[in-house]
Amino acid sequence: MPILNGPSRQPYAGGAPDSLGILLHGLGADGNDLIGLTIALGPRFPHMAFHSPDAPNPYVEAGFGLRWFPLEPPDERMAGLREAGRIVETYVGELLEQYALTPDRCVLIGFSQGCMTSLYTAPRMERPIAGVVGLSGSLLFPEWLADEVRQKPPIVLVHGDQDAVLPPESTAKAGQTLADLGFPVEAYLLQGLGHSIDIRGLEIASQFIERVLAPPDGAEQSEPPTS
Repeated sequence: MPILNGPSRQPYAGGAPDSLGILLHGLGADGNDLIGLTIALGPRFPHMAFHSPDAPNPYVEAGFGLRWFPLEPPDERMAGLREAGRIVETYVGELLEQYALTPDRCVLIGFSQGCMTSLYTAPRMERPIAGVVGLSGSLLFPEWLADEVRQKPPIVLVHGDQDAVLPPESTAKAGQTLADLGFPVEAYLLQGLGHSIDIRGLEIASQFIERVLAPPDGAEQSEPPTS
């Protein structure tokens, strides 16, 4: 199984992290495409470590960039998505062990094909993570999910109404499917936004992350580990 690598950012405040953000890029990009989001997210979550791994496969059809799974034919897309899910879950587990964190301190943040990969992976993980931020993506093979779901982490979906790459209706459909299966899900359609991430989407994502990482009512926030 491929080992993922890519750019990372240690906590803005220094010291050991108390939480982990995994950024999964879109088709034809690499980990550098999303690590820049930490310019905004780092100060907002000063004790969070961010990792933005490169997808394991070259985007052969385009001749540049990387992909989490092939687009065609459908059988290869299915197999590739399953393999990507296994790879991402293993990667998350390795980082949680490295930082001595529990899964409920981890958030997956995926854009486009990275969103598809996040929405596939998180419900099938052995242990539940804190939540999923899905940006400009879709839920692939929804017919699988009812029989394969193991966890139902909170999910927020954000899509631009001017997206010419993935239709905005894909987020509405994903949100409805997830809600019907009992997932805590929110979906937002942003006016005037194409296949991209803007400050509005980052604010929605940040507020969601603050909620899912907040200590339970009556509990005190734990201090970041010291080693």
